[in-house]
Amino acid sequence: MGKKSRASSAKPASAPAASAAASADVPVPDMQAHIAKATELKGEGNGLFAKKEFAKALESYQQAASSFPHDHPDKPLMLCNRAACYTMLKKPKEAAKECSNALTISPGYGKALLWRSKAYEAQGLYKQALSDVQSLNKTADASTDSKASEQRLKDIMSGKTKPVQPVQSARATQKPAAGARQQQLPHFTAKCTLEGDTRVLYLNHNTTYPDLVNQVKGKFPAAGAFTIRYTDKAGDVITVSSRNDIHTAMSESLAAMDKRQGNTTIPPVRFEIVKDQAEEVYELDDWLIDFANLFRDHLGIGPDRHVDLHNEGWEKCTAALDAAVQSEQAVPLFDAAAARFAEVTASGLYHWGNVHMCIARKYVDQVASTGKTVEDIAPQINEEFDKAEAKYNDSLRYKADFYDGAVGMGQLAFERAKLHTGLLVPAAPAAAEADAAKAAAEAANAQMREALGKVTADKAKTADKLFDKAVEHFKSAITMLPPEEEEKKTEAAEKAEAAEKVPAEGEEISFRAQALVMWGNVLYEQSQVRAAVDGAWKPLLDEAVEKFNEAGCQQADIRAALLNHLKKDEIDIPPEPEIKEEAKAEEKKEEKKEEKKEGPKGGLTALGQQPAKKAAKAEEKAGGKAAK
Repeated sequence: MGKKSRASSAKPASAPAASAAASADVPVPDMQAHIAKATELKGEGNGLFAKKEFAKALESYQQAASSFPHDHPDKPLMLCNRAACYTMLKKPKEAAKECSNALTISPGYGKALLWRSKAYEAQGLYKQALSDVQSLNKTADASTDSKASEQRLKDIMSGKTKPVQPVQSARATQKPAAGARQQQLPHFTAKCTLEGDTRVLYLNHNTTYPDLVNQVKGKFPAAGAFTIRYTDKAGDVITVSSRNDIHTAMSESLAAMDKRQGNTTIPPVRFEIVKDQAEEVYELDDWLIDFANLFRDHLGIGPDRHVDLHNEGWEKCTAALDAAVQSEQAVPLFDAAAARFAEVTASGLYHWGNVHMCIARKYVDQVASTGKTVEDIAPQINEEFDKAEAKYNDSLRYKADFYDGAVGMGQLAFERAKLHTGLLVPAAPAAAEADAAKAAAEAANAQMREALGKVTADKAKTADKLFDKAVEHFKSAITMLPPEEEEKKTEAAEKAEAAEKVPAEGEEISFRAQALVMWGNVLYEQSQVRAAVDGAWKPLLDEAVEKFNEAGCQQADIRAALLNHLKKDEIDIPPEPEIKEEAKAEEKKEEKKEEKKEGPKGGLTALGQQPAKKAAKAEEKAGGKAAK
């Protein structure tokens, strides 16, 4: 009896819970577990939201909303929290959707109305936003902020204030500067009228024609196909078909505002929406179609024959192309194309290396202005040298016989040797006046002699290896020249034999001659370094002069280089060459011609070009050293 009475007394107490469980088809203990889990997820989501981890908070709120029963008061709250996350992530469309779901569960829910109003406003849907906030203000959930939002939206709708640029996507937040510029531009109200029904749109400077069409479709969903028109200030009806047309309409509204003194409100742009007339559909009688088919069969005409012929011709063309590609004759063409691309790649890498060489040279030229010495910035220079060397080596890997790459490596070794011995001195500034140029050259020459005076035997020994390495690279570069350069080699040898036949100003020399000049420059500097430490300098200088002569350099330039040598007093310097009258006349003609810009020029690369009529002053110029 006791057990029976306990059972009968427990049954009424559990009736409401059993009823709720039955409605949800979930047992009571399971329902309580679901609610407890949902409450835990809700707290987790709130914590993530506070940490501004909105994406993770979205997941927690979604799981919580799924766990709460449909009639639980926290279920619409979770959906509103998801809307808040979407709002923070600049996704107003998704936020509005979550609020609508919450209002489906709990109509008139104040929090859902508030967040959906914000989402609509962010999209530029001011009418819907105003409707939601007005509904909110009619309830007990109304606040000072919601009433202020209602007034602000009313001002926007009436054109008293400018609306904020609608949020397009999360990407828009990555460009704050662009958004600020857009907000500085004026916004326009557009009134679109279709068959007496007028709707309000909002335009800005970035509104495109497709944007306008989409807005009109949103306002008039049943309009079908339509044309947008407006009447300009001249009374002409203009059909809008591009962004320029929209800008023209907006500019006329601005002009109308300027005419109204004291009125700072931009008048609305008025568009007329005209439905396009449906195209007439012509139906052919069956007998016409049958007669056309009979006529075609009788004459044997195929209306699609030209398409078949086109396809057939294209197939044959493709087959012929495939056959040509597969033939043995195509292999050399492919090889030539690959070699050409390799050369282009090597050339790009070579010029890339030259950029680093220019940066290194810039460091040297800035020594005087920064108050530092070359030794102070040697690590920076060597860093640029290393980068240049890497690019030169890359160019030679793509094209093993790349002349420019070998020359670049030679010049790099030469510059490293000069840096090690302290012979990298800032270049003399260019001067227009002869006296100023002479003074600058003398100063640079004095600086070079001072640097040579500081060279030690250990530095000279290390530099010798770098000089020899540079010479090997220049030798290698000469062997990489194409066969046609051999003819220029013979011509250069003939010029060297006839001392009186020196290259004229602006005359192009071969790439072989250019490499010989650079080779001679290395030997010249190496002889300078050895002379500074009382080494065997004479054989190197003699070989340098031999290379200059072999390259066909002007004798006046060679003589000027010898006069600038550290051991000039011990050198048998040839007499100053005589200038013939014919040579003078020829030089005058050459000076009138435009200087050629392509190809290396005659003379030593480090000397600059000297006309024959200036050869008499070569001895006085201290800047004519061949090693620079």
